[in-house]
Amino acid sequence: MKKSLLSCIFLLPLFLCSCINTLPAQTNTGEPTRTEVVLPESTSADEPIDEEAISIVFRGEKITAPGSYSDIPDLYAPVLDDLYLYGALLQRYSKLHYDGMATTEVLREFEQVQKEIKQRGRLPYTGYDTGTAGYTLIDLDGDNNPELLLLNDPTSYSYRKQIPDICAIYAIRSGQLVCIDNGSSELSMATILATDSIFYQCVDWSGAGYTYLSAFRLEPGMSEFTIISEARASLSFEECDVPVPYWVKTENGEEINITEEEFDMLFEQYKNPKDLMVLDFAPLHPDWVDPWSVPRPPEKSLLTEPIEHPQSYSGAPGAYNPILDDLYLFSEHVRLEDSFDYVWENFGALGFVEPPQGEIGYAVVDINNDGIPELLLGSIDGLNNASPHSVFTLKDGNPVLLISFWSRSRGVISANGAIYSVGSGGAAYTDLSSYRLDKHADTLTELTDIRSDYSFSEDKPYFFQIVDGKNHYISKDEFWNLSEMYKNPSTPMKLTVIPISN
Repeated sequence: MKKSLLSCIFLLPLFLCSCINTLPAQTNTGEPTRTEVVLPESTSADEPIDEEAISIVFRGEKITAPGSYSDIPDLYAPVLDDLYLYGALLQRYSKLHYDGMATTEVLREFEQVQKEIKQRGRLPYTGYDTGTAGYTLIDLDGDNNPELLLLNDPTSYSYRKQIPDICAIYAIRSGQLVCIDNGSSELSMATILATDSIFYQCVDWSGAGYTYLSAFRLEPGMSEFTIISEARASLSFEECDVPVPYWVKTENGEEINITEEEFDMLFEQYKNPKDLMVLDFAPLHPDWVDPWSVPRPPEKSLLTEPIEHPQSYSGAPGAYNPILDDLYLFSEHVRLEDSFDYVWENFGALGFVEPPQGEIGYAVVDINNDGIPELLLGSIDGLNNASPHSVFTLKDGNPVLLISFWSRSRGVISANGAIYSVGSGGAAYTDLSSYRLDKHADTLTELTDIRSDYSFSEDKPYFFQIVDGKNHYISKDEFWNLSEMYKNPSTPMKLTVIPISN
Protein backbone atom coordinates (compact mmCIF):
# COMPACT_ATOMS: atom_id res chain seq x y z
CA MET A 1 0.00 0.00 0.00
CA LYS A 2 2.78 2.43 0.88
CA LYS A 3 4.70 1.59 -2.27
CA SER A 4 1.55 1.90 -4.35
CA LEU A 5 0.88 5.34 -2.95
CA LEU A 6 4.39 6.49 -3.73
CA SER A 7 4.15 5.09 -7.22
CA CYS A 8 1.02 7.13 -7.87
CA ILE A 9 3.09 10.23 -7.15
CA PHE A 10 5.79 9.30 -9.62
CA LEU A 11 3.50 7.83 -12.24
CA LEU A 12 0.78 10.45 -12.31
CA PRO A 13 -0.09 10.55 -16.02
CA LEU A 14 -0.76 14.23 -16.31
CA PHE A 15 1.06 16.87 -18.32
CA LEU A 16 1.96 19.95 -16.29
CA CYS A 17 3.57 21.90 -19.11
CA SER A 18 5.38 25.24 -19.03
CA CYS A 19 7.38 26.86 -21.84
CA ILE A 20 10.91 27.71 -20.80
CA ASN A 21 11.93 31.27 -19.80
CA THR A 22 9.48 33.05 -22.12
CA LEU A 23 6.12 32.67 -20.40
CA PRO A 24 4.43 35.07 -18.00
CA ALA A 25 3.52 33.86 -14.52
CA GLN A 26 0.35 31.75 -14.51
CA THR A 27 -2.61 33.57 -13.04
CA ASN A 28 -5.54 32.17 -11.13
CA THR A 29 -8.16 33.49 -13.51
CA GLY A 30 -8.50 30.23 -15.40
CA GLU A 31 -8.05 32.07 -18.72
CA PRO A 32 -5.82 30.25 -21.23
CA THR A 33 -2.41 31.75 -21.86
CA ARG A 34 -2.14 33.16 -25.38
CA THR A 35 1.56 34.06 -25.36
CA GLU A 36 3.56 33.11 -28.45
CA VAL A 37 6.57 31.00 -27.60
CA VAL A 38 9.31 30.37 -30.16
CA LEU A 39 11.48 27.45 -29.15
CA PRO A 40 15.28 27.65 -29.55
CA GLU A 41 16.63 28.03 -33.07
CA SER A 42 18.57 24.77 -32.64
CA THR A 43 15.34 23.10 -33.71
CA SER A 44 15.40 24.81 -37.10
CA ALA A 45 15.33 22.53 -40.13
CA ASP A 46 18.47 24.32 -41.42
CA GLU A 47 20.58 23.13 -38.49
CA PRO A 48 21.37 19.46 -37.85
CA ILE A 49 20.41 17.98 -34.51
CA ASP A 50 23.39 17.09 -32.34
CA GLU A 51 23.50 13.34 -31.76
CA GLU A 52 24.01 13.90 -28.02
CA ALA A 53 20.88 16.06 -27.94
CA ILE A 54 18.69 13.03 -28.68
CA SER A 55 20.33 10.64 -26.25
CA ILE A 56 20.57 10.30 -22.50
CA VAL A 57 22.59 8.06 -20.21
CA PHE A 58 21.01 6.71 -17.03
CA ARG A 59 22.63 4.10 -14.78
CA GLY A 60 25.20 3.40 -17.47
CA GLU A 61 22.59 2.76 -20.18
CA LYS A 62 22.47 4.98 -23.25
CA ILE A 63 18.92 5.66 -24.42
CA THR A 64 18.51 7.14 -27.89
CA ALA A 65 15.33 8.70 -29.21
CA PRO A 66 14.02 7.66 -32.66
CA GLY A 67 15.03 10.94 -34.32
CA SER A 68 12.27 10.72 -36.91
CA TYR A 69 8.62 9.77 -36.92
CA SER A 70 6.44 8.49 -39.72
CA ASP A 71 4.65 11.27 -41.60
CA ILE A 72 5.84 13.89 -39.09
CA PRO A 73 7.57 17.11 -40.28
CA ASP A 74 11.22 17.16 -39.22
CA LEU A 75 10.76 20.31 -37.16
CA TYR A 76 8.46 18.43 -34.79
CA ALA A 77 10.91 15.56 -34.23
CA PRO A 78 13.01 17.24 -31.47
CA VAL A 79 9.91 17.79 -29.35
CA LEU A 80 8.85 14.17 -29.71
CA ASP A 81 12.43 13.03 -29.08
CA ASP A 82 12.59 14.84 -25.76
CA LEU A 83 9.18 13.55 -24.79
CA TYR A 84 10.33 10.04 -25.71
CA LEU A 85 13.50 10.34 -23.63
CA TYR A 86 11.64 11.86 -20.70
CA GLY A 87 9.20 8.96 -20.69
CA ALA A 88 11.97 6.38 -21.04
CA LEU A 89 13.84 7.93 -18.12
CA LEU A 90 10.76 7.89 -15.91
CA GLN A 91 10.00 4.30 -16.88
CA ARG A 92 13.44 3.13 -15.81
CA TYR A 93 13.26 5.03 -12.56
CA SER A 94 9.80 3.60 -11.94
CA LYS A 95 11.13 0.07 -12.37
CA LEU A 96 13.99 0.72 -9.95
CA HIS A 97 11.54 2.18 -7.47
CA TYR A 98 9.27 -0.86 -7.85
CA ASP A 99 12.21 -3.17 -7.20
CA GLY A 100 13.22 -1.23 -4.09
CA MET A 101 16.43 0.05 -5.69
CA ALA A 102 15.62 3.77 -5.89
CA THR A 103 18.40 4.87 -3.56
CA THR A 104 19.39 8.46 -2.88
CA GLU A 105 22.18 8.10 -5.43
CA VAL A 106 19.74 6.80 -8.07
CA LEU A 107 17.31 9.64 -7.36
CA ARG A 108 20.10 12.20 -7.66
CA GLU A 109 21.15 10.82 -11.05
CA PHE A 110 17.52 10.66 -12.18
CA GLU A 111 16.97 14.32 -11.29
CA GLN A 112 20.18 15.36 -13.07
CA VAL A 113 19.26 13.62 -16.33
CA GLN A 114 15.74 14.97 -16.04
CA LYS A 115 17.19 18.47 -15.71
CA GLU A 116 19.37 17.98 -18.78
CA ILE A 117 16.32 17.16 -20.90
CA LYS A 118 14.41 20.19 -19.65
CA GLN A 119 17.36 22.55 -20.14
CA ARG A 120 17.37 21.96 -23.88
CA GLY A 121 14.24 24.08 -23.98
CA ARG A 122 12.57 22.06 -26.68
CA LEU A 123 9.74 20.72 -24.63
CA PRO A 124 7.35 22.69 -22.40
CA TYR A 125 6.77 19.60 -20.30
CA THR A 126 7.64 19.08 -16.68
CA GLY A 127 5.10 16.43 -15.69
CA TYR A 128 5.30 12.68 -15.38
CA ASP A 129 4.84 10.14 -18.15
CA THR A 130 5.18 6.39 -18.03
CA GLY A 131 3.98 5.29 -21.43
CA THR A 132 0.67 7.09 -21.89
CA ALA A 133 2.20 10.00 -23.85
CA GLY A 134 1.64 10.26 -27.58
CA TYR A 135 0.85 12.69 -30.37
CA THR A 136 -1.28 13.39 -33.40
CA LEU A 137 -1.26 15.80 -36.35
CA ILE A 138 -4.32 17.97 -37.05
CA ASP A 139 -4.62 20.89 -39.44
CA LEU A 140 -6.30 23.25 -36.99
CA ASP A 141 -6.11 26.39 -39.11
CA GLY A 142 -6.85 24.91 -42.56
CA ASP A 143 -3.56 25.97 -44.19
CA ASN A 144 -2.60 22.39 -45.16
CA ASN A 145 0.29 22.43 -42.65
CA PRO A 146 -0.82 20.29 -39.71
CA GLU A 147 -0.20 21.26 -36.12
CA LEU A 148 1.35 18.85 -33.60
CA LEU A 149 -0.74 17.99 -30.56
CA LEU A 150 0.89 16.22 -27.63
CA LEU A 151 -1.57 13.85 -26.01
CA ASN A 152 -1.99 11.90 -22.83
CA ASP A 153 -4.04 8.70 -23.00
CA PRO A 154 -5.25 7.97 -19.47
CA THR A 155 -6.05 4.32 -18.96
CA SER A 156 -8.23 4.64 -15.89
CA TYR A 157 -9.82 8.08 -15.94
CA SER A 158 -10.17 11.35 -17.77
CA TYR A 159 -11.25 14.77 -16.57
CA ARG A 160 -13.12 15.33 -19.80
CA LYS A 161 -15.28 13.47 -22.26
CA GLN A 162 -12.61 13.59 -24.97
CA ILE A 163 -9.93 10.94 -24.67
CA PRO A 164 -7.00 11.29 -25.04
CA ASP A 165 -6.33 14.61 -23.32
CA ILE A 166 -4.66 17.45 -25.23
CA CYS A 167 -1.53 18.57 -23.39
CA ALA A 168 0.37 20.92 -25.72
CA ILE A 169 0.01 22.35 -29.23
CA TYR A 170 2.77 23.27 -31.70
CA ALA A 171 2.83 24.85 -35.15
CA ILE A 172 5.45 25.74 -37.74
CA ARG A 173 5.63 29.44 -38.48
CA SER A 174 8.22 31.00 -40.82
CA GLY A 175 10.42 27.91 -40.60
CA GLN A 176 10.44 27.82 -36.81
CA LEU A 177 8.79 25.60 -34.24
CA VAL A 178 6.27 27.59 -32.21
CA CYS A 179 4.45 26.55 -29.05
CA ILE A 180 0.85 27.73 -29.49
CA ASP A 181 -0.25 26.67 -26.02
CA ASN A 182 2.07 26.21 -23.10
CA GLY A 183 0.45 23.03 -21.87
CA SER A 184 -1.39 24.55 -18.93
CA SER A 185 -3.50 22.35 -16.68
CA GLU A 186 -6.55 24.15 -18.11
CA LEU A 187 -5.67 22.78 -21.54
CA SER A 188 -5.22 19.17 -20.49
CA MET A 189 -7.99 19.05 -17.92
CA ALA A 190 -10.64 21.49 -19.09
CA THR A 191 -10.43 21.88 -22.89
CA ILE A 192 -12.00 19.82 -25.67
CA LEU A 193 -11.75 20.10 -29.46
CA ALA A 194 -14.79 20.07 -31.74
CA THR A 195 -14.89 18.86 -35.35
CA ASP A 196 -14.93 22.46 -36.60
CA SER A 197 -11.49 22.95 -34.93
CA ILE A 198 -12.94 25.17 -32.21
CA PHE A 199 -11.62 24.58 -28.70
CA TYR A 200 -14.10 24.78 -25.82
CA GLN A 201 -12.67 25.41 -22.40
CA CYS A 202 -14.70 25.04 -19.23
CA VAL A 203 -12.77 25.76 -16.04
CA ASP A 204 -15.38 24.71 -13.54
CA TRP A 205 -14.49 25.87 -10.05
CA SER A 206 -18.15 26.30 -9.15
CA GLY A 207 -17.46 25.02 -5.65
CA ALA A 208 -14.91 27.81 -5.33
CA GLY A 209 -17.33 30.39 -6.70
CA TYR A 210 -15.65 30.71 -10.08
CA THR A 211 -16.36 29.25 -13.53
CA TYR A 212 -14.69 30.41 -16.74
CA LEU A 213 -15.90 29.54 -20.25
CA SER A 214 -13.97 30.23 -23.43
CA ALA A 215 -14.24 29.22 -27.08
CA PHE A 216 -11.17 29.82 -29.27
CA ARG A 217 -9.52 28.69 -32.49
CA LEU A 218 -6.24 28.94 -34.38
CA GLU A 219 -6.32 31.24 -37.41
CA PRO A 220 -4.02 30.65 -40.44
CA GLY A 221 -0.54 32.07 -39.91
CA MET A 222 -1.22 33.05 -36.31
CA SER A 223 0.91 31.97 -33.36
CA GLU A 224 -1.73 32.47 -30.70
CA PHE A 225 -5.39 31.57 -30.37
CA THR A 226 -8.23 33.87 -31.35
CA ILE A 227 -10.94 34.02 -28.70
CA ILE A 228 -14.42 33.65 -30.18
CA SER A 229 -16.48 34.04 -27.03
CA GLU A 230 -16.11 33.85 -23.27
CA ALA A 231 -18.15 34.10 -20.09
CA ARG A 232 -17.62 33.71 -16.38
CA ALA A 233 -19.40 33.29 -13.10
CA SER A 234 -17.77 34.76 -10.01
CA LEU A 235 -18.36 36.30 -6.59
CA SER A 236 -18.43 39.90 -5.45
CA PHE A 237 -17.70 40.56 -1.77
CA GLU A 238 -17.92 44.36 -1.71
CA GLU A 239 -16.81 44.53 1.93
CA CYS A 240 -19.51 42.05 2.88
CA ASP A 241 -19.06 38.78 4.77
CA VAL A 242 -21.60 37.05 2.51
CA PRO A 243 -20.55 37.20 -1.17
CA VAL A 244 -22.94 37.99 -4.02
CA PRO A 245 -22.66 35.88 -7.20
CA TYR A 246 -22.71 37.46 -10.65
CA TRP A 247 -22.51 36.27 -14.27
CA VAL A 248 -21.06 38.03 -17.33
CA LYS A 249 -20.25 37.32 -20.95
CA THR A 250 -18.02 39.25 -23.33
CA GLU A 251 -19.39 40.71 -26.56
CA ASN A 252 -17.38 43.03 -28.85
CA GLY A 253 -14.76 43.39 -26.14
CA GLU A 254 -17.26 44.50 -23.49
CA GLU A 255 -18.57 42.56 -20.52
CA ILE A 256 -22.34 42.24 -20.30
CA ASN A 257 -24.23 41.09 -17.24
CA ILE A 258 -26.36 37.99 -17.80
CA THR A 259 -28.65 35.90 -15.61
CA GLU A 260 -27.66 32.67 -13.92
CA GLU A 261 -30.01 30.78 -16.26
CA GLU A 262 -28.29 32.28 -19.33
CA PHE A 263 -24.90 31.33 -17.93
CA ASP A 264 -26.06 27.78 -17.23
CA MET A 265 -27.13 27.46 -20.88
CA LEU A 266 -23.70 28.63 -22.02
CA PHE A 267 -22.06 26.26 -19.54
CA GLU A 268 -23.91 23.29 -21.05
CA GLN A 269 -22.99 24.43 -24.56
CA TYR A 270 -19.27 24.72 -23.71
CA LYS A 271 -19.13 21.50 -21.73
CA ASN A 272 -21.01 19.44 -24.32
CA PRO A 273 -20.41 20.80 -27.84
CA LYS A 274 -22.31 18.98 -30.57
CA ASP A 275 -19.45 17.08 -32.23
CA LEU A 276 -16.16 16.16 -30.60
CA MET A 277 -13.17 15.60 -32.84
CA VAL A 278 -11.82 12.05 -32.78
CA LEU A 279 -8.14 12.26 -31.82
CA ASP A 280 -5.90 9.59 -33.31
CA PHE A 281 -3.30 8.56 -30.78
CA ALA A 282 0.23 7.52 -31.74
CA PRO A 283 1.92 6.33 -28.51
CA LEU A 284 5.62 7.02 -27.99
CA HIS A 285 6.10 3.92 -25.80
CA PRO A 286 3.53 1.40 -27.05
CA ASP A 287 5.15 -1.58 -25.34
CA TRP A 288 5.55 -0.05 -21.90
CA VAL A 289 3.98 -1.99 -19.04
CA ASP A 290 3.72 -0.26 -15.68
CA PRO A 291 5.23 -2.69 -13.14
CA TRP A 292 2.82 -1.45 -10.49
CA SER A 293 -0.11 -2.62 -12.64
CA VAL A 294 1.10 -6.21 -12.74
CA PRO A 295 -0.47 -8.36 -9.98
CA ARG A 296 2.12 -9.22 -7.37
CA PRO A 297 2.21 -12.48 -5.42
CA PRO A 298 0.18 -11.96 -2.25
CA GLU A 299 2.30 -11.17 0.75
CA LYS A 300 2.37 -13.85 3.39
CA SER A 301 1.30 -13.37 6.95
CA LEU A 302 3.79 -13.66 9.79
CA LEU A 303 1.39 -16.05 11.46
CA THR A 304 2.37 -19.70 11.16
CA GLU A 305 -0.83 -21.11 12.62
CA PRO A 306 -4.40 -20.29 11.52
CA ILE A 307 -6.39 -18.05 13.85
CA GLU A 308 -9.66 -19.42 15.14
CA HIS A 309 -12.26 -16.70 15.48
CA PRO A 310 -15.21 -16.82 17.92
CA GLN A 311 -18.35 -18.74 16.99
CA SER A 312 -20.58 -15.80 17.89
CA TYR A 313 -20.36 -12.15 18.91
CA SER A 314 -22.18 -10.52 21.78
CA GLY A 315 -25.27 -8.59 20.74
CA ALA A 316 -24.69 -9.04 16.99
CA PRO A 317 -27.11 -10.81 14.63
CA GLY A 318 -25.54 -13.84 12.97
CA ALA A 319 -25.72 -12.14 9.58
CA TYR A 320 -22.90 -9.84 10.73
CA ASN A 321 -20.60 -12.76 11.65
CA PRO A 322 -18.57 -12.65 8.37
CA ILE A 323 -17.79 -8.95 8.96
CA LEU A 324 -16.94 -9.52 12.62
CA ASP A 325 -14.82 -12.58 11.74
CA ASP A 326 -12.78 -10.33 9.47
CA LEU A 327 -12.58 -7.66 12.17
CA TYR A 328 -11.32 -10.26 14.65
CA LEU A 329 -8.65 -11.51 12.23
CA PHE A 330 -7.77 -7.93 11.31
CA SER A 331 -7.15 -7.07 14.97
CA GLU A 332 -4.95 -10.15 15.43
CA HIS A 333 -2.81 -9.37 12.40
CA VAL A 334 -2.46 -5.75 13.51
CA ARG A 335 -1.57 -6.87 17.05
CA LEU A 336 1.22 -9.07 15.67
CA GLU A 337 2.43 -6.16 13.45
CA ASP A 338 1.80 -8.10 10.29
CA SER A 339 2.57 -6.64 6.88
CA PHE A 340 0.49 -3.53 6.24
CA ASP A 341 -0.08 -4.55 2.62
CA TYR A 342 -1.15 -8.03 3.65
CA VAL A 343 -3.66 -6.74 6.16
CA TRP A 344 -5.05 -4.09 3.80
CA GLU A 345 -5.39 -6.44 0.83
CA ASN A 346 -7.19 -9.14 2.82
CA PHE A 347 -9.63 -7.12 4.89
CA GLY A 348 -11.05 -4.52 2.53
CA ALA A 349 -14.61 -5.64 3.30
CA LEU A 350 -14.40 -3.84 6.64
CA GLY A 351 -14.78 -0.50 4.86
CA PHE A 352 -11.84 1.12 6.63
CA VAL A 353 -10.29 4.07 4.79
CA GLU A 354 -7.41 3.95 7.26
CA PRO A 355 -6.71 1.59 10.19
CA PRO A 356 -8.36 2.55 13.50
CA GLN A 357 -5.81 3.68 16.05
CA GLY A 358 -5.72 1.79 19.35
CA GLU A 359 -7.88 -1.10 20.51
CA ILE A 360 -10.52 -2.17 18.00
CA GLY A 361 -14.15 -2.97 18.76
CA TYR A 362 -17.72 -2.86 17.53
CA ALA A 363 -21.19 -1.77 18.57
CA VAL A 364 -24.67 -2.83 17.49
CA VAL A 365 -27.52 -0.31 17.54
CA ASP A 366 -30.73 0.33 15.62
CA ILE A 367 -29.97 3.82 14.35
CA ASN A 368 -33.37 4.51 12.75
CA ASN A 369 -35.66 2.33 14.94
CA ASP A 370 -36.87 0.13 12.09
CA GLY A 371 -36.06 -3.16 13.81
CA ILE A 372 -32.87 -3.72 11.77
CA PRO A 373 -29.76 -3.26 13.92
CA GLU A 374 -26.74 -1.52 12.39
CA LEU A 375 -23.14 -2.61 12.98
CA LEU A 376 -20.51 0.03 13.80
CA LEU A 377 -16.77 -0.72 13.62
CA GLY A 378 -13.83 1.35 14.84
CA SER A 379 -11.57 2.09 17.74
CA ILE A 380 -12.86 1.72 21.28
CA ASP A 381 -12.24 5.41 22.00
CA GLY A 382 -14.02 6.47 18.82
CA LEU A 383 -17.06 4.27 19.41
CA ASN A 384 -17.35 5.56 22.99
CA ASN A 385 -17.83 9.00 21.37
CA ALA A 386 -20.33 7.65 18.78
CA SER A 387 -17.63 8.16 16.13
CA PRO A 388 -17.19 4.94 14.10
CA HIS A 389 -14.86 4.15 11.20
CA SER A 390 -17.53 2.28 9.23
CA VAL A 391 -21.27 1.64 9.50
CA PHE A 392 -23.16 -1.39 8.12
CA THR A 393 -26.82 -2.30 7.84
CA LEU A 394 -28.63 -5.42 6.62
CA LYS A 395 -30.43 -5.68 3.28
CA ASP A 396 -32.19 -8.96 2.52
CA GLY A 397 -30.20 -10.50 5.34
CA ASN A 398 -26.79 -9.44 3.97
CA PRO A 399 -24.40 -6.78 5.36
CA VAL A 400 -24.24 -3.54 3.35
CA LEU A 401 -21.64 -0.81 3.96
CA LEU A 402 -23.43 2.52 4.50
CA ILE A 403 -20.55 4.94 5.07
CA SER A 404 -16.90 5.13 6.10
CA PHE A 405 -15.08 7.78 8.11
CA TRP A 406 -11.42 8.50 8.80
CA SER A 407 -9.17 11.03 10.52
CA ARG A 408 -9.83 13.81 7.98
CA SER A 409 -13.52 12.98 7.63
CA ARG A 410 -14.90 12.32 11.10
CA GLY A 411 -18.45 11.15 11.61
CA VAL A 412 -20.63 11.34 14.73
CA ILE A 413 -24.04 9.75 15.25
CA SER A 414 -26.50 11.77 17.33
CA ALA A 415 -29.12 10.34 19.68
CA ASN A 416 -31.91 11.06 17.17
CA GLY A 417 -30.17 8.95 14.50
CA ALA A 418 -28.76 11.81 12.41
CA ILE A 419 -25.23 11.18 11.14
CA TYR A 420 -22.95 14.23 11.05
CA SER A 421 -19.70 14.40 9.10
CA VAL A 422 -16.93 17.00 9.13
CA GLY A 423 -14.40 16.57 6.33
CA SER A 424 -11.27 18.56 5.57
CA GLY A 425 -9.60 18.91 2.19
CA GLY A 426 -6.97 21.40 3.34
CA ALA A 427 -6.61 24.56 5.37
CA ALA A 428 -9.24 26.46 3.36
CA TYR A 429 -11.68 23.65 2.62
CA THR A 430 -14.13 22.10 5.08
CA ASP A 431 -17.23 20.08 4.21
CA LEU A 432 -20.11 19.67 6.67
CA SER A 433 -22.63 16.96 5.81
CA SER A 434 -25.51 15.31 7.59
CA TYR A 435 -27.41 12.16 6.70
CA ARG A 436 -30.33 10.05 7.80
CA LEU A 437 -30.99 6.35 7.35
CA ASP A 438 -34.56 5.90 6.17
CA LYS A 439 -36.42 2.89 7.50
CA HIS A 440 -35.47 -0.37 5.73
CA ALA A 441 -33.06 1.55 3.47
CA ASP A 442 -29.59 0.40 2.46
CA THR A 443 -28.24 3.84 1.50
CA LEU A 444 -28.04 7.12 3.40
CA THR A 445 -30.03 10.19 2.44
CA GLU A 446 -27.93 13.38 2.48
CA LEU A 447 -29.68 16.17 4.36
CA THR A 448 -27.12 19.00 4.20
CA ASP A 449 -24.01 19.85 2.22
CA ILE A 450 -22.26 22.91 3.63
CA ARG A 451 -18.77 23.98 2.59
CA SER A 452 -16.04 26.54 3.07
CA ASP A 453 -13.62 27.52 0.33
CA TYR A 454 -11.24 30.31 -0.62
CA SER A 455 -11.53 32.92 -3.35
CA PHE A 456 -8.04 33.58 -4.71
CA SER A 457 -9.26 36.46 -6.83
CA GLU A 458 -10.72 38.19 -3.75
CA ASP A 459 -8.21 36.74 -1.24
CA LYS A 460 -11.03 35.82 1.12
CA PRO A 461 -12.63 32.68 2.51
CA TYR A 462 -16.34 32.21 1.95
CA PHE A 463 -19.05 29.78 3.00
CA PHE A 464 -22.06 28.26 1.31
CA GLN A 465 -24.68 25.53 1.42
CA ILE A 466 -25.60 23.56 -1.69
CA VAL A 467 -29.36 23.22 -2.14
CA ASP A 468 -30.79 21.65 -5.31
CA GLY A 469 -27.40 22.04 -6.98
CA LYS A 470 -27.17 25.77 -6.26
CA ASN A 471 -24.83 27.62 -3.91
CA HIS A 472 -26.49 29.56 -1.10
CA TYR A 473 -23.93 31.75 0.65
CA ILE A 474 -23.83 32.11 4.42
CA SER A 475 -21.79 34.11 6.91
CA LYS A 476 -18.57 32.99 8.57
CA ASP A 477 -20.18 32.92 12.02
CA GLU A 478 -23.08 30.81 10.79
CA PHE A 479 -20.70 28.32 9.21
CA TRP A 480 -18.49 27.89 12.26
CA ASN A 481 -21.48 27.53 14.56
CA LEU A 482 -22.70 24.72 12.33
CA SER A 483 -19.21 23.21 12.26
CA GLU A 484 -19.07 23.06 16.05
CA MET A 485 -22.52 21.46 16.19
CA TYR A 486 -21.56 18.84 13.56
CA LYS A 487 -18.35 17.97 15.42
CA ASN A 488 -20.03 17.74 18.82
CA PRO A 489 -23.77 17.04 18.71
CA SER A 490 -25.38 17.95 22.01
CA THR A 491 -26.59 14.38 22.56
CA PRO A 492 -24.45 11.76 20.78
CA MET A 493 -25.91 8.29 20.51
CA LYS A 494 -24.99 6.04 23.43
CA LEU A 495 -23.39 2.80 22.29
CA THR A 496 -22.53 -0.44 24.05
CA VAL A 497 -18.97 -0.91 22.84
CA ILE A 498 -17.51 -4.43 22.74
CA PRO A 499 -13.78 -5.11 22.20
CA ILE A 500 -13.33 -7.55 19.33
CA SER A 501 -10.62 -9.57 21.10
CA ASN A 502 -8.50 -9.69 24.23
